[in-house]
Amino acid sequence: MENNLLFIIGLGISLFLLATWGFRFLPREKWQVLGTVPLYKKTDGKWQGLNLTYYGLFNGVAIAAAVAIMMILLGSASIPMTGAILFICGTGLFAAPATKIVARIVEKKPCTLSVAGASFVGIVVAPLIAFGVQQLYVALQMPRIEIIVLMAAVSCAYTFGEGIGRLSCISFGCCYGKQVSELPGYLQAPFRHLNFVFKGKTKKIAYAHHMDEKAVVPIQGITSVIYFISGLLGVYLFLTGHFTLCFLTTLATTQIWRVVSETVRADFRGNGKLSIYQIMAFVSVVYSVIVSLLLYPDPGMPVNIANGINTLWNPLVILFLQALWFAAFFGTGRSKIIDAELSFEIKTENI
Repeated sequence: MENNLLFIIGLGISLFLLATWGFRFLPREKWQVLGTVPLYKKTDGKWQGLNLTYYGLFNGVAIAAAVAIMMILLGSASIPMTGAILFICGTGLFAAPATKIVARIVEKKPCTLSVAGASFVGIVVAPLIAFGVQQLYVALQMPRIEIIVLMAAVSCAYTFGEGIGRLSCISFGCCYGKQVSELPGYLQAPFRHLNFVFKGKTKKIAYAHHMDEKAVVPIQGITSVIYFISGLLGVYLFLTGHFTLCFLTTLATTQIWRVVSETVRADFRGNGKLSIYQIMAFVSVVYSVIVSLLLYPDPGMPVNIANGINTLWNPLVILFLQALWFAAFFGTGRSKIIDAELSFEIKTENI
């Protein structure tokens, strides 16, 4: 029990420090583009640049951190790492393309990504992938993998990943809240001092709604805090063997909050009073309850956090986490929105 609390406290402090830094600095203009790489020389002598963004950096951190937490949880429950990796890869094959496909269908924009769309697809296919992994291990006469343990770990990890991923949104200036001045009077008071003011004309909030330099509801920050708290509670429930409760608590929190939070978001979420994303979130909650009823009850297996932490020292796990980070960074961090031109010259005074 003492080790469990130390792990949860350490994780909570780390997330608090990361969030505090991100909320303060990421709305600023300089925290959107991480670096620019020259691609080719143009006819005017300047170089065409490719912008690499903090959006991609934090997406990579979010995915790698979420999977690392999932590995720790599964390792603490003695789930083989090969089974965990098969489950993650299988779910990712469906969820990753959904970030673009769902956004194009709902928002009609080719360069937009939808985490909500990916999460919905992932929630739908995850139990099926988990069942497939379980049956593979049965066929190979290997130790049985409990589906509810896999689902609890992935739901808990997803909650942390979404929380860290909101920092990407703050950096890019997307998924933003409504202007504080446009809220009803009773809602303006708490956000007079607790708000985000985004700087820079390349932030999405600027070119999409011209709301840069204006105080807006810090919905990304609120989401991060709620998800971090939910994730920490989920870790506690998992480490005490309450796998079904961990699964339902974390998943219900993320999806119900998605329904609620979109009522104070200002970015385009599709037509209609209820957005497609809100409907997806509601369906996800109902679906998860049905799935939990169909799965076996909590197996009552022992959980040891020390064993879980030791799984991170496996070379296969380290290489897998690095590959996920690079894939996420280069998949989402190459800006198709912000253009750049570079020029180089010699500093003659230094020759």
